[in-house]
Amino acid sequence: MKKVGLYQHLDRITVIKNQKVDNNSIIGYVGATGNVTGIHLHFGWFNEEEFNKGWYERKWEDFEKYDYIFPIKYL
Repeated sequence: MKKVGLYQHLDRITVIKNQKVDNNSIIGYVGATGNVTGIHLHFGWFNEEEFNKGWYERKWEDFEKYDYIFPIKYL
């Protein structure tokens, strides 16, 4: 099943739709777009079938349930 990932509040996006990326790719630069009080990033992913649902109706994935190849660094 395909996943949709959302990166929100980016100041600038540096990739285009369907572009292949890897661990070294810069996809964008964090910003403060929208109704926010400071620079930050909202990231989330969900199943593609949820795409046309509203923000609060989507079943967002839980990051903590996955085993990762590399350690996640929280800043």
